[in-house]
Amino acid sequence: MTEVQIRNCSDEEVTEAFEYCLKLVPNTKGWERASILAAKVTYYIHVGKLQKARELLEDIRTDGFTFDSDLAHAERWLDIMEKQIP
Repeated sequence: MTEVQIRNCSDEEVTEAFEYCLKLVPNTKGWERASILAAKVTYYIHVGKLQKARELLEDIRTDGFTFDSDLAHAERWLDIMEKQIP
């Protein structure tokens, strides 16, 4: 088995992986989907795609998710990272 380097994944591969995960949980605005979406935001933060992470957070907010727990943590982390970029 080979190690997957997340920086080598295309945005399309990342989207497909997270879409697969979303299919495994109830189609509600509950914590399961929110946690998966927060992980996707976190991925984009990790690879330095802060604008993509911000756009995703705005889409998630528009979709009606509440920003408590994992989504709130992801948003705070993104806020911190954006302030570090001149």
